[in-house]
Amino acid sequence: MAKHQGFPRRVVLVSSVSLHESGTPLLAERWGAALRTARVAAEVWPPLICAAASPIADLHRRLETLQSLDRDGAIVLLGLPKDHSLANAILVALHAAEAPSAVLWERPGFPISDVHIGLKRFPCLLITLSADHRQHLERLDIAPVRQAGLAVPRMYFTARVSNPSPPHYAVFVGRFTASKNVELLVHRWVEHIHPSYQLPLRLAGAGLGDDTDTEARIQAFANQHPEAVSVCRLGDDSERSIFLAKASLAVFPGRHDHLPQAMLEAMALGLPVVGSAIRGHLDALRDGDNGYLCSTNLEDLGELVQAIIAKPSRSERIGRRGQKYAQTYHSG
Repeated sequence: MAKHQGFPRRVVLVSSVSLHESGTPLLAERWGAALRTARVAAEVWPPLICAAASPIADLHRRLETLQSLDRDGAIVLLGLPKDHSLANAILVALHAAEAPSAVLWERPGFPISDVHIGLKRFPCLLITLSADHRQHLERLDIAPVRQAGLAVPRMYFTARVSNPSPPHYAVFVGRFTASKNVELLVHRWVEHIHPSYQLPLRLAGAGLGDDTDTEARIQAFANQHPEAVSVCRLGDDSERSIFLAKASLAVFPGRHDHLPQAMLEAMALGLPVVGSAIRGHLDALRDGDNGYLCSTNLEDLGELVQAIIAKPSRSERIGRRGQKYAQTYHSG
């Protein structure tokens, strides 16, 4: 991609990891759909690291098929595995391919120098989802940098009209992992929020992550308090958008979230969104303007829920501003 001034006519997108570890496979599908809408021939490969015994050998085999790409084609690698040696080997294999390439560097906390010390000689485009991270990468001056959006499908912008009244339920959508902070969320909800406001919390994302112990504890706790917390699985975008559209507010309490796709889906629907004040959320949410920010210990979550319920007109205005932000920067 970096070798061409114009946009390539054919793009291959591949995530380096599975959906259990990252949202990049879903993002690859959404970018592919957006590119096809723009009349670019886009295909999405299965993630490199799934059941493959040797992901590097698998990547080399796949890269051989790129020989059919003409000079107007490109490959986009979305994300890198946490293992630095594996990440470096993937970049070396990509470097050896003849096709121009781009890499989504979605984790700002993963220093580039730790992965590929000679990346300045790597003829690729670096893509980031964060304005702060883009500025950091530009200061490093190792490769051309572009900021991209999350390509939220259009159905999310049309599925919701106004906040339900009276409040129906609050939602969380995402993997049930330690980094998403869901276990603390359900305890706070059962012990403090539901007794005060009788607003149930619905968690959607069972089976998405690989942290089976955390998910089992969350499910067991929800089973003990069915009036306050429930757990479900969700399928495609149509099912997700309908589920979110019926909610009163959405909560994303993560300790780390560099790819907040579910949060942007909720914003696209015009929902009042509460997100923890972490990198990834701070790029999108402006406290009291287009959303609400809470601490990762969630001690202030109850006050924010009260403010949303007590002032529905203000919450709806904030939700509309969140929707406008999502439409401007992240629509597919």
